[in-house]
Amino acid sequence: MRILGIDPGYAIVGCGVIDYTRQRFETLEYGAITTPAGMPFGSRLAEIYHQSLQLLRQFRPEAMAVEKLYFNTNTTTAIDVAQARGVILLAACEEGVPVYEYTPLQVKQAVVGYGRAEKQQVIEMTTRLLGLPRPPRPQPAGTGAAQPGKENRFMIYSLRGKLIHLENGLAVVECAGVGYGVRTSAATLSGLTVGEEATLYTHLHVMEGGLDLFGFASRAELSCFRMLLGVSRVGPKLALSVLSTVTPEQLALCVASGDAKTLSRTPGLGMKSAQRIVLELKDKVDKEQTAAALPGAMAAAAAAPQSGMGEAISALVVLGYTQGEAAAAVASFPADWPVEELIKGALKKLASAG
Repeated sequence: MRILGIDPGYAIVGCGVIDYTRQRFETLEYGAITTPAGMPFGSRLAEIYHQSLQLLRQFRPEAMAVEKLYFNTNTTTAIDVAQARGVILLAACEEGVPVYEYTPLQVKQAVVGYGRAEKQQVIEMTTRLLGLPRPPRPQPAGTGAAQPGKENRFMIYSLRGKLIHLENGLAVVECAGVGYGVRTSAATLSGLTVGEEATLYTHLHVMEGGLDLFGFASRAELSCFRMLLGVSRVGPKLALSVLSTVTPEQLALCVASGDAKTLSRTPGLGMKSAQRIVLELKDKVDKEQTAAALPGAMAAAAAAPQSGMGEAISALVVLGYTQGEAAAAVASFPADWPVEELIKGALKKLASAG
């Protein structure tokens, strides 16, 4: 069972994802969604909502555990935290993820065996229960809980500013006087112009030697990049190479249709590696769930392996959209359209709706 744990707040939202199988825990990710103090409160809520939605779509948990709120002094803080908690619950509801609520006393009782346990006791027991190499250290706002070798997805959601430099595989975006070097794909680079404003959706990759920031012109390309990083023996360099060879819709279609040959054209990627990417990503798309979410004839089309509409829906699910969103977008176009045109049209519709 996969569980997403949330410690709600409006400056820092603690996040953790674990798998629980055969009475054993596996830690998949932990970190924080952060919002700066100077950001308007409505924008902070929007940022928390969008990043919560992104977490839910990335990890697809079967349940969300959220701390119950209890304030007996500062009612202003309580109201603000409650609003942040509300948008997180909304995201879970939209993704169909059941929510379970626990008080701090219940959490301490379950983890330590004593409802009045000190924070350090909870940290030590959490480290042991999850088999972490070291205690998860509290991080100040804006730093998350990055681990070497893990990808921390919650630190910088996007960058918008003046593009001041371009070179092979790198774009430099100036935001508030700071130039951010962002590694990116050839596809994103081709749409950028020095001196003009650019918006890039980002991913921070944490390694022993430092941090690398990756950015993309669209959320779909970012979603594909993260999907690729989840494949065994695929690192950021190879993932960028794939996205410099095929578009997000082409990659999604390759996965949905089992087309490893097209992917194998990527420099540095052989046929065996391409087949592994297709197989591992294809496992993420459950066509039975897709069919179950759709009514009537659309469900039959989605379930049919050779259905153009079914392949388009599955491809959009690969890109991170829910079955309902994908089906609604694809249903807006003629069923006899080529699959790639269905995907392109649906992506434009989904982008305009968002």
